Amino acid sequence: MEIRKIRFVFGRGHNVRTYTPTVDEIREIAEKIDNALYECGFRSPYGTTIKDYGRYYIVISNVRLGKDVWGLNVSPFTERRYPILNYWQWGIVNVVINVILDMNSISANVKSLKGMFIIRQGVQKFGFIDWSHMEDHNIGSIINPISWSEAWRPYSEILFSVMVDAIEKKILSWIKKDDMENYEELRDYVKDNFAYLRKYCPFYVRVRTVVENER
Repeated sequence: MEIRKIRFVFGRGHNVRTYTPTVDEIREIAEKIDNALYECGFRSPYGTTIKDYGRYYIVISNVRLGKDVWGLNVSPFTERRYPILNYWQWGIVNVVINVILDMNSISANVKSLKGMFIIRQGVQKFGFIDWSHMEDHNIGSIINPISWSEAWRPYSEILFSVMVDAIEKKILSWIKKDDMENYEELRDYVKDNFAYLRKYCPFYVRVRTVVENER
């Protein structure tokens, strides 16, 4: 995943001001993204999801599930369990990145799979409804492709669903009204994407309903 043409953007309308971050500021942004992903259970076996960064770009790679947070997903090829993200978990990663960029007043172009998967253009954020035509595409790695949206199902759908709910609350807790001009718009972006996931994800279950049915 590549984040390119990074600029700080302040103000709105005719009063917009932009400037290019320093390399140290890019590093700080990269660290914030890596920390946010870690908090949401997305981790790298190499210690950081940031593969590279420079004056205008950040490269994110080797994103895997934190086993202690998400558990593991079942391979559609071998039925064995691995820390490979499914389509819906990758969508959450994308939402997290957009939120961190918005919280830091950043304009950037964010893409994955050599531009096939568009996550952000400037300050415009994309979400699940924009990616719906990609649900049957490979949005994972070449070695372990996610070939369709039902692939790499969670070993535990209940754990998956609990984490979806918990991570939405966590992300919303990051967004502070006093710190942001687009507070309401960003909260709506998060809520709308998680609502879409709950409606269309084949793995999501209403945990309260499951518990009541087991009683």
